[in-house]
Amino acid sequence: MAASLISNALQVNFDSVMSFPDEGMVAMFKALESTRIRGFLGCPSVLYEQDLESFFSNATVHGDSVISCVQSKYVGIFEELFAGAFGLPTEGLTSMDEVPKDLVYDARIFLSPSGEPINWSKILFKILKEMVTKSSKQAKGFAAQICVLLKGAPDLTLGEAKTFPPLKILTVKTVGTYVAKNKNITAEEEADEPVEKVVKKAPVKRRPAPAVAEPTAKKKRTTMGRDAPTENNLAIFQVIQDVEPISIVPATSPSARRRAPKRKLVLQESDVEEC
Repeated sequence: MAASLISNALQVNFDSVMSFPDEGMVAMFKALESTRIRGFLGCPSVLYEQDLESFFSNATVHGDSVISCVQSKYVGIFEELFAGAFGLPTEGLTSMDEVPKDLVYDARIFLSPSGEPINWSKILFKILKEMVTKSSKQAKGFAAQICVLLKGAPDLTLGEAKTFPPLKILTVKTVGTYVAKNKNITAEEEADEPVEKVVKKAPVKRRPAPAVAEPTAKKKRTTMGRDAPTENNLAIFQVIQDVEPISIVPATSPSARRRAPKRKLVLQESDVEEC
């Protein structure tokens, strides 16, 4: 079953919740019962899934009635039929907008001094018309009530019946579980109240700010290697053509060197006689 068909649905087993040990909780359900809404909230909780889906898929609003096609048969629901099936009152206020939002859950106490009851027939039937309007996209919360109306339609045989989800029916057990969980949550919140702790933080040692040096002139970047050519070095020189070849003089060995002639000592006759 599509979850939207029962997402907002909630049923009440009044016979069970009236035996709840908490007086305040019992008083709340008695207040609901006194507004003559018990027949609506406590109707038989049986679901005919296939027929229920067909009803909402084909339902349209025509004036003050809701018309749908189920099992190839047209079914019409009028406000009078709707009120009679669940014993709803048809007098009093016709809109919940007339009740302050903060007092909706306490409407019984708020309205009793003025003597104005609530017209549940018109209010709930208005909600039903909004459910079947395609543009409203409102979740289908009247699943059990629609099944009751379809079951009472003449010449209509419904399909397989399924039980209503137990967690969506308020009984002594489900209400008791809800109350116990909320008490535990309250106790835990009181026990876990935050305690202010004074934590002394060690002083943070700050490093002295570094001395600001005077800005120095940026050095020019130099390139390693040869100096870049200048315009003077790029002058064009005339190339000399027809150069004579260089002659090669063969090297001479030391033995080939020319020796000076030895001088011979010639003695004269006069020199000999003197000796």
